[in-house]
Amino acid sequence: MLNANQAINQFFALTKREIKAASMDVLQTAKGEMPLTYAFRTPVERAAYDQAVMNKTTADFQWGAGSLSYRRMAGIGLGAYGAVNSTYRLASGGSLYRDSNGNTDMIGLPLI
Repeated sequence: MLNANQAINQFFALTKREIKAASMDVLQTAKGEMPLTYAFRTPVERAAYDQAVMNKTTADFQWGAGSLSYRRMAGIGLGAYGAVNSTYRLASGGSLYRDSNGNTDMIGLPLI
């Protein structure tokens, strides 16, 4: 597998349940209910943090080494890129298959 495709392949490997869970985590982070990096952590680390919240011991909580989930990071990043790119394209006068100048290309795929 090409190194350039690893992030894309990881995103498509996500299940619908994982995508919904990641979306809820991003929403909670945006509302300030969870720490900034909560959405990027592994399920084990998120469960440990949730337990610390229930026990009211978050002041002493430390994220474990290697607790970042690169799969979730790639999925959230790709989803954010697609949302921002689509919004910009449609707001600037383009459509799904044409940019604002009338050139044919697809949203989110530069030069195609």
